[in-house]
Amino acid sequence: MKLRFSAIALPLLLFTSAQGAKPLEHTTIKLSDTESMKLVKVPAGKFVMGSPTTERHRTRDSRESPQREVTISRDFHMGIFEVTRGQFAAFVKDAKYVTQAEREGWAYAWNGRVWDKVAGASWRKVGFEQTDAHPVICISFDDAVAFCRWLSRKTSRAVRLPTEAQWEYACRAGTQTAFAWGDKWDDGKGWANAADATAKKRFKGWRTFSWEDGYVFTSPVGTYKANAFGLHDMHGNAWEWCSDWYAKDYYKNGPKVDPTGPESGSARVLRGGGWLSSPPRCRSAGRTGCELRGSYCDLIPSFRIVVEADDTRKLPAPSLPNRSGWCDWRGPGRDAISPHVPDKLDKKPRFAWTQKTTGPGLSGLAVADGRVIVADKSADKKNDIWRCLDAKTGKELWQLKYTAQGDMPYTNSPRATPAIYDGRVYLLSAFGDLHCVAFDTGRVIWKKHLIKDFGAKLPEWGMTATPLLVDDKLIVNPGAEKASVVALDRVSGKVIWKTPGQGAAYAPFIYANFGGRRQAVGYDATSLGGWDISTGKRIWTITPPKKGDYNVPTPIAIMDRLLVATENNSMRLYEFANKGKAGRTKPKHQFADLAPDMVSPVVYNQMIFGCHDSYLYCLDTNSLKLLWKARDEAYFGFVTLIAGNGRVMIMTIDGELLLVRADRNKYELISRLKVLTGEGTEIWSHPALTAGRLYLRNKAAVTCLLLK
Repeated sequence: MKLRFSAIALPLLLFTSAQGAKPLEHTTIKLSDTESMKLVKVPAGKFVMGSPTTERHRTRDSRESPQREVTISRDFHMGIFEVTRGQFAAFVKDAKYVTQAEREGWAYAWNGRVWDKVAGASWRKVGFEQTDAHPVICISFDDAVAFCRWLSRKTSRAVRLPTEAQWEYACRAGTQTAFAWGDKWDDGKGWANAADATAKKRFKGWRTFSWEDGYVFTSPVGTYKANAFGLHDMHGNAWEWCSDWYAKDYYKNGPKVDPTGPESGSARVLRGGGWLSSPPRCRSAGRTGCELRGSYCDLIPSFRIVVEADDTRKLPAPSLPNRSGWCDWRGPGRDAISPHVPDKLDKKPRFAWTQKTTGPGLSGLAVADGRVIVADKSADKKNDIWRCLDAKTGKELWQLKYTAQGDMPYTNSPRATPAIYDGRVYLLSAFGDLHCVAFDTGRVIWKKHLIKDFGAKLPEWGMTATPLLVDDKLIVNPGAEKASVVALDRVSGKVIWKTPGQGAAYAPFIYANFGGRRQAVGYDATSLGGWDISTGKRIWTITPPKKGDYNVPTPIAIMDRLLVATENNSMRLYEFANKGKAGRTKPKHQFADLAPDMVSPVVYNQMIFGCHDSYLYCLDTNSLKLLWKARDEAYFGFVTLIAGNGRVMIMTIDGELLLVRADRNKYELISRLKVLTGEGTEIWSHPALTAGRLYLRNKAAVTCLLLK
């Protein structure tokens, strides 16, 4: 006879509410002088995971089925509360961490009427008042993992997000009812902060609990009753991240002992419901997935931690590396945004140091952790030389030298910017030599040749696209027939996937999440496209009407839209539909006058700034409507733009630095400074900006300019 899991009688676990039960075991972790975190020991045991088909208002699909007996084989400790704003602030301060919402410039938040994508929103600015005792929200999966990684290092303990099985087991705490308090919705008063009678008055038609919980938005953690394991807010207050990838059918084939979720996916699991969640979403078995943009979704998540006995279960790799300094093409976000843009420029240049080079340079500079990585060429043009310099003094610390010879327009020096992450530097030559070297010593960890290894044809201007770091992948574009785009394991250099297609273009790829589909976005020789991060499958293709673009300027993701600009097809803004495909191959908006062949625009505070044909343009981000334009011969030819601090800083090819106010209403030149003069002044290399310093590379030297 087949047993129905809903009828299985499991041994009850001991908890404090039972007479004679074993007392709960607590432990405390100190985070800072003012913040600590309390955890409770959750004993190993078995439970029935999922919900019976008879449970009231369970989901109609199979995401909670079939029910199955699951074993949690080892004890673990779990935070008795969701991580608070105060605790998260301690992490941010100590780790100097910048959340994904802050880096990308938006989050889902309360806009005063509804939950929506709000520019400038983040955990610091959620749209309503919170104190340090409230759960931190607007947190991406990567942010939550970064907190765990920080606390693991700080305590030498295995701090993790809970698996989905650990979470439900802890939430149930020995029960098999829909909620920790039972099956009846009306019995939950005093247990949870969720969609209540107050919400029903405010939001017509909502399915809510009948009682009032006293809060319209989040409540301080621990305001409501704890379950039998001593855990608060497992139902409501804020959705909580779990470590598992999400799949609706995982219960059918998942293991029954310590399941950890599917091996891959595009969404992570969220559990528990939030302060505005309906009763069905707050159930113990309730589960949903949040599509990652390397960020967060409209459920505005929080998280709580678990501490395990050892580090057998590894922390997931971040979707996008969270890196300090100017460690990649156009900075860590590939968007040329920096808080270090100065208020104004000096009247005369002040230099910290100048280091002469042996050859010309086209590659951008990268700066991190007190070191500068710069590309150089031997005087006879036969060897690439990558130099690591002390950022304060300019003294050379190490160099990597290898043969790289041949004729090429604009010299045969490297074009791609060094990419620095996790103690490694990724260096790409104009001829396709790719080296992964140790950041501290320059020791070669692994190397490949993108042209020879994948059977590609070298583009006329060489290999220029800085490799893209996503998850634990290094994405490159050899442009071979059978390997147009390739993902390498960033640690070992082994091929993870390769996708056939067209020859290589010149612009670096960017990471984007359109319609919940995580993708690498960039060009091949003839078209624009998006490639699935997990599989390499090409998701969409846009071939512009006019042929002949060199595809040099870098694309920019703006929420669910993509901004591109090329010399023949001008500036265009595309929108994306569900599943990450372009809603239509024709742009939503277009601005014909801004058509740069090499200059990448910058998007800042709902404005687009770009240079073309001696003009600096300012456009509206949403409509591409011209706000103003200003003519100056300094804007002719090649320039680089960096925005931040209410300003746009422009470095010209002739060595002049201009500072413009980022104002929608008018053009205002704040100051300008002739930085470099004399022979070899031309600056083709993208500068690197850090606090109080701008690192420049011309034909003859690397220079550190001091800023106010």
